[in-house]
Amino acid sequence: MINNTAIANFDGPRKSYFFPDSKEEMISDKQKAILTSLIFQYIQEEDDREQRLSELEDLTSRDADNEILRFSMARW
Repeated sequence: MINNTAIANFDGPRKSYFFPDSKEEMISDKQKAILTSLIFQYIQEEDDREQRLSELEDLTSRDADNEILRFSMARW
């Protein structure tokens, strides 16, 4: 039986839960390039843009896919 323990960061939103023993892939170079392009295209405030760019390294592949989808579905 596998028992995963969720670790939460209370300084951020709930999406910051992660399972330290899981084998999720980190963000790929292609996903990083797409998200970087979308961030520069749609985020106008420089502080918000810099924050989102700095968070890219910590995203899993699944989180990156969700962010790309969220940008695609947003009404800018």
